[in-house]
Amino acid sequence: VCVLCQSTESILVQTGVRHAPLLQVRRCNKCSLVFLWPRAPSAELDAYYTGEYRADYSDLPASQQYRLDLDEARLRVRRILPFITESTNLLEIGSGSGAFLHSVRSHCGNVTGVEPHDEYREATVSELNIRVTARLDELMASSIKFDMLTIFHVLEHIEDPVTFLSKVTQVMARDSVLIVEVPNIDDVLVSVYQIQAYLRFYYQKAHLYYFSKRTLTRVLEEAGFN
Repeated sequence: VCVLCQSTESILVQTGVRHAPLLQVRRCNKCSLVFLWPRAPSAELDAYYTGEYRADYSDLPASQQYRLDLDEARLRVRRILPFITESTNLLEIGSGSGAFLHSVRSHCGNVTGVEPHDEYREATVSELNIRVTARLDELMASSIKFDMLTIFHVLEHIEDPVTFLSKVTQVMARDSVLIVEVPNIDDVLVSVYQIQAYLRFYYQKAHLYYFSKRTLTRVLEEAGFN
């Protein structure tokens, strides 16, 4: 069943993805959402992301990952500057090494992160002096509301993106802004030229969904965003 439109009809796009040669990539016939199949049970996904995932995608020390992330972090800051004021209370979900939060901090009032990776979270707190929690639920239990949320390359990992984004609204202030960045299924190398070497890299075990502008818009609408 498609997580977005509940259709049971889909077509096979590709068999075999990075780190999982037997997984299928499928496209929903009704809404065009692209997803991996079969879906792993929640417990299996949790175990993967806390274990194998880091080995598959090079688990670098926090300080080294921070240096690698800086250029991209600064680019993201430049992109979102028009939406930020010096009073903006910003939350990044999936803050990783803390490079983005550290880069954007001087442009807004306050920054907070959510990061489940223990070493990255603890390094961001101790070395960058930025508040980071392990789980979004910890912030939901408080009365804190955020004017901006950023979710960079996280949504494609989420088992149920609509439910997740609905949950996110609980920590957002009225008229707050959500910034989402995901891999693009309409990437010309994927959708037009279909370069096989790139497809073997692009589709991967860790990415449960592949969004286009159309399907990402629908996910956001289903979650209550305008």
